[in-house]
Amino acid sequence: MQNDLRQQSAESSVAEAGQVINIRQLHKNFEGGMSRVEVLKGLDLTVHEGDIVGCLGRNGAGKSTLIRVLMGIVKPDQGQVEVLGLTPHKDVVALRQQIGYLAQEQNFYPWMSTIAIGKFTSRFYPGWDNQGYSRFLDLFELPLKRAVGQFSIGMKAKLALALALASQPRLLLLDEPAAGLDPVARREFLEQVNIQSRMLGTTTFFSSHLIDDIEHIADRVCIIEKGKTFYQGELLPLARDIGAFSREGDIDRAKVLPEFVLENPSCVLQDTLIGKRRRVVIRFSSANLQPDQLASVLPDSWEIDSLSLEDVFVSLLS
Repeated sequence: MQNDLRQQSAESSVAEAGQVINIRQLHKNFEGGMSRVEVLKGLDLTVHEGDIVGCLGRNGAGKSTLIRVLMGIVKPDQGQVEVLGLTPHKDVVALRQQIGYLAQEQNFYPWMSTIAIGKFTSRFYPGWDNQGYSRFLDLFELPLKRAVGQFSIGMKAKLALALALASQPRLLLLDEPAAGLDPVARREFLEQVNIQSRMLGTTTFFSSHLIDDIEHIADRVCIIEKGKTFYQGELLPLARDIGAFSREGDIDRAKVLPEFVLENPSCVLQDTLIGKRRRVVIRFSSANLQPDQLASVLPDSWEIDSLSLEDVFVSLLS
């Protein structure tokens, strides 16, 4: 009874605050032989109800460890972690009944059919929706009687998503969910994550090292670098804060760079030579500039370059 009351109280506080995930100063180390590896180094994260948040970072940045902490698979060494108002490593059963989880690799009993796996999985989720599961199997064009061991990687990913959604989760956690899929299957899978999350009102948090995945479906982005939160917020303001310009020739840096760069050297994210063309990437907020002011402060010898989200990401973390 006390556990039930604690859970209800915690869920009420989360609903009032609108926070589904709340992390402060998360640290996690792993022992490896004679050494200790510090993976998460004071990470902060807030995810609000109904958001689709993409967690972006290089390989080894700590994305998978973060999701395993959220699932209660890994216990943090230090820091505050709340998911749906619960503490993951303490309230494992109560929490997992409210989470749909997709790991990087899908492991099923290979002899089972999709129907058999659905019946088996339904025992662990009080809110399991049989009709919904059948609908997802039909939507994803998954055969009902074929053994799952005969499925392709893409079919297994879709089956995992169908199982996760049929549990009617409050939170969907996806760890590199489209890893190993070909470009067409990847796009189809992510579109279904996007459509179903929005239709069901499910809060979704997914990790990827591919920027296209994040740009395609996320409302907000969390960038992790070296175990810490580098940025969290909307994509558009981040992209608008980064600009680039270039010119032909590798001339003395002090003589050729625009005056506003020389006055604010910390605004430069990249200064590279590509062939015979020099390219400078800046952060407008660090240069005390607005994006629409760039053309007026650049000397005639410089041209403004367009940047993709991938360019922005690489320049920020280089």
